[in-house]
Amino acid sequence: MAQSKIWMLLAGDHLGLADLYLRRGDLASAAERYARAGRFAEAAKVSIRAGRIPQAVEWLVRGNDPKAAAELLVGEGRHREAVVLFEQAGAHWAAAEAALHSNQLPRAARFFGLAGDDERAADCFERAGDFAAAAAALERVATQKEQAGNPAERRQVELRRARLLASLGRRSDAALLLDRLDEPLLAADLHLRANDPAAAAHSFLQAGAPRRALPLLDSQEIDSALRARILSATSSHAEAALLYRELGEWALAADQLVAAGDPLAAAELLESHGDAIRAAELFEAAGRFADAGRCYAAAGGLRAAGEAFSRAGWHREAAASFLAAADPIMAAREWIRIQDHDSAAASLEGVVPNDPRYEDATLLLAPLWLAADRSGELLERLDSLAVPATAGTRDLERSYWRGRALEVLGRTEAAREAMARVVAADPEHRDATARLTALSDTLRALGSRKSGDGGLVPGQLLEGRYLIEREMGRGGMSRVYAATDRRRGERVALKVLVSRPHETANAVQRLRNEIEICRRIDHPNVVRVFELGRFDDRLFVTMELLEGVTLDRLLRARGPLPEERVGLLVGEVLQGLAEAHRLRIVHRDL
Repeated sequence: MAQSKIWMLLAGDHLGLADLYLRRGDLASAAERYARAGRFAEAAKVSIRAGRIPQAVEWLVRGNDPKAAAELLVGEGRHREAVVLFEQAGAHWAAAEAALHSNQLPRAARFFGLAGDDERAADCFERAGDFAAAAAALERVATQKEQAGNPAERRQVELRRARLLASLGRRSDAALLLDRLDEPLLAADLHLRANDPAAAAHSFLQAGAPRRALPLLDSQEIDSALRARILSATSSHAEAALLYRELGEWALAADQLVAAGDPLAAAELLESHGDAIRAAELFEAAGRFADAGRCYAAAGGLRAAGEAFSRAGWHREAAASFLAAADPIMAAREWIRIQDHDSAAASLEGVVPNDPRYEDATLLLAPLWLAADRSGELLERLDSLAVPATAGTRDLERSYWRGRALEVLGRTEAAREAMARVVAADPEHRDATARLTALSDTLRALGSRKSGDGGLVPGQLLEGRYLIEREMGRGGMSRVYAATDRRRGERVALKVLVSRPHETANAVQRLRNEIEICRRIDHPNVVRVFELGRFDDRLFVTMELLEGVTLDRLLRARGPLPEERVGLLVGEVLQGLAEAHRLRIVHRDL
């Protein structure tokens, strides 16, 4: 053994000697020989077994394993010494923990930062009183939380950063951060401490605490727009409206006037500055419908204008607006309301057959044409309407007005049939039941009184207008009756043409020509002609009814007349004839 040791010494076999010393239990010598052999890890282990920790740390450092050396120091509670070795090893987290254990807060913060743990770094900076560094670290943490999709955690970090910024005297930055975090009351207090009343006012408004902004109104930094917002939020609407008007914010000023209970002033303001639609709405809400209609019309809202004018009772203006809006039906309804039946009829007559509103127009036209003695045209128009597949209100209206037209035209039986259809479907429809009863009574009366030669009988009603009183005379082509015109309230002579059906067209044209010619003559010695009508395919004409004795009857009663009387009578006839000649009219029967 001794020879072996000597040999190893001579040979410089440090590793062999280390093993030899280790077997003998000489740990110190073994560690020394391991180190001389470059086996620093084994040397450290042996030193640790020997309880020689400082020596083990030395061997680990010499063996380029500072982290292991530092960990060994940490195990011994020697954190401050371990920090350097952890830093040397690049173990920043471990270095930070060691620095923290040895109360080296700035160093711990720096190492946490290097390790990427900005939140722990911020804790250390804050504990060390370095609020600026802590705030910077927290800003990085907030970014990380946002990128990780943790808004709640980010908010907590930002609130903490705002507190640090305030502690640094950076109150404006802290306040802006709190505004972004929707903490306006906290922000407002910081803005005030930062001597920024405008920002404080904004925050108070955002917080829903506008009254806390009222003391700031006297500040020079509160501009008119912000002052108006504060006044509006504190219900000082009239004052806010004045400010908005000064700023040219007409819509906002109008809103404030409405809130102040003055919608009319708001409407007038908006109208004067070109917002006609909004002005119209306000006028309408205030019950100023005529003004609303005017504004709607100015803005091109013609239908709305018509409705507003109608509510105002300005029916002519309403009708004009509806016509401009291409709604002749509504226009006609407005004209009907003011009894302007001619305008209503003209509007409705403009609705052409292929227009889907044609039937509505026809039904509105019905009473107008009846009143205008256009029953024949009405009947033709009603008969041109398509018959619906199922009966409804419109079908009843068509049947009702058809019956009315037939009644006026003297076609009593057909009129009764039309009214019977209406009553069968709805007995309450208009006055259909009463009219059916009256028509039935008329037919019964006519059946019992009708003359045997086809003439008219007293009590018979033509076109719902002419009540026959008596027959006055007859000839080969016509009969003349005394009748009462119920519409005019006067008596007339009614001349009925006696003709066969195939002669009707010629007779109609002949009578029309005669009437047009006679209407041109206006002279006391010429009888006046009024209307042409038809009933039961027969024609009649109404004219002035003259009371007195006919010339032939006078001659039969008295014989030849004195020359003076003849001259007088012939002179009157010639005066009437002269008026006709003056109008270039020739009496071919004279």
